[in-house]
Amino acid sequence: MDGDPRSRVYRWDGTAFEPVQSFSTFGGTDASSFEPGGERYLVVSNSLAPDLRFRVDSVVYRLAR
Repeated sequence: MDGDPRSRVYRWDGTAFEPVQSFSTFGGTDASSFEPGGERYLVVSNSLAPDLRFRVDSVVYRLAR
């Protein structure tokens, strides 16, 4: 796989999306967030790996407030 695939997190500012952060992924295909107990998490499903396609684990990130 060429380069370093990046996924981005955006925040809606009322008129447009503003980039907040980017992080390395393996071809992120979907993301969802949730907040159990007041902690915010982001789950990213991945699809691409350098040696094997469509068999990459999803990742759960804990987001700082």
